[in-house]
Amino acid sequence: MSLVLTLPVSGYSEENRYFFHQKGFSICLPDNWKALDSNDFVIFTARHPDNNVIDISVSLNHRTEPPTLDQWMETTLSVYKKYPQFKGIEDKGETTIDTIKSKWFTCFIDDTKQMRQVLINNHVVYEITCKAKREAFETYYATFVDILQTIELHEIEY
Repeated sequence: MSLVLTLPVSGYSEENRYFFHQKGFSICLPDNWKALDSNDFVIFTARHPDNNVIDISVSLNHRTEPPTLDQWMETTLSVYKKYPQFKGIEDKGETTIDTIKSKWFTCFIDDTKQMRQVLINNHVVYEITCKAKREAFETYYATFVDILQTIELHEIEY
């Protein structure tokens, strides 16, 4: 399957690395993924042979005075808990993305399982959400982690 890429605002690719200079990051994607770029976020999706659609979204929130990572995660979790479809936090922890400390949690919303990661770099809060059907999430977890490990952060070009 070939990659279909729609990047109207800020992205371009070299081989399988996609650059979003106006968003301050690049990422490597497998061949069967496609990207949709919007003003404040990018969504990457793939349809797999088992007919599951999985996605990763990266949203940006520019701050003149960014909160701490703990403050942002606390706010994010409180927003999630207000959704009527929210079914609870399964797990949470810390990791790094391109040497920047990141916090994450996994949760259930309706019939999907999500892994939400947050990191703050140069006054920009990056929220990365990996999502799949609840029963398929574990099958694609390694793919999500492999893709997230390819993220490189850059200075945002205005």
